[in-house]
Amino acid sequence: MDKKTILEKAFGMPMASPAFKKPPLQFYRREILTISYKTDIDILRRVVPEPLEVVEPIVKFQIIKMPDVPGCGTFFESEQLITVHYKGETGNFMHLLLVPNMAALSFGREMLGYAKKVGYPELRIDGDTLLGTVNYGTERIAMATMGYKFNRLDLEQVKNSFYMPIFTLKTIPAPDGSLAICELVKIVETEIVIHEAWSAPGALHFIPHALAPFHMLPVKEIISAQHIICDLTINTGEVVMDYLKK
Repeated sequence: MDKKTILEKAFGMPMASPAFKKPPLQFYRREILTISYKTDIDILRRVVPEPLEVVEPIVKFQIIKMPDVPGCGTFFESEQLITVHYKGETGNFMHLLLVPNMAALSFGREMLGYAKKVGYPELRIDGDTLLGTVNYGTERIAMATMGYKFNRLDLEQVKNSFYMPIFTLKTIPAPDGSLAICELVKIVETEIVIHEAWSAPGALHFIPHALAPFHMLPVKEIISAQHIICDLTINTGEVVMDYLKK
């Protein structure tokens, strides 16, 4: 295979059969349990990269059911998002995300810099409760609960909140161990359709784990709990800062 052919065909790894398909990645009937809470603002300032700014101690913890994702199938995700500001715009910085699906993990991490590791979330209905759990290996590390479909939310307001950008820190090493890529990436979700949106009382509990540190951002006060069912699309991202450029 000559250089020209390599450059024409190369996309993801392995080259013979990339671990994920080319974007866009579409999500249908994506079901999201979101617990928003207050934490220690000094901790947030230690983990959020510049030029992002932390001006309020707000974190969103989500457990997501993905029943229909072309190119990936069906799976669960859990993620921790920190509220940030960038050039006057409010967004979310991805702190940690756990997912068991290889295609979803590779697409998010290799292409867009999502902070993904292998973990085992689940979202299900337990009587009158929406129950989200997360395991790392065989051990439980998080549990989120909220009342099941208590209060309807305004669908247009919920839809507008989805247009807030997500920021990731994409770091990829070179073969010699030095940094080959170190970029702040901005992603905006598109083609958003909100089917249902609910609020209810919510609760959240983390169990400390050395390698899956959701507990690093401790829960001080629950702000809200939301249950949203939606469609959305993730396309490509924009590099807003290259830390290796002088």
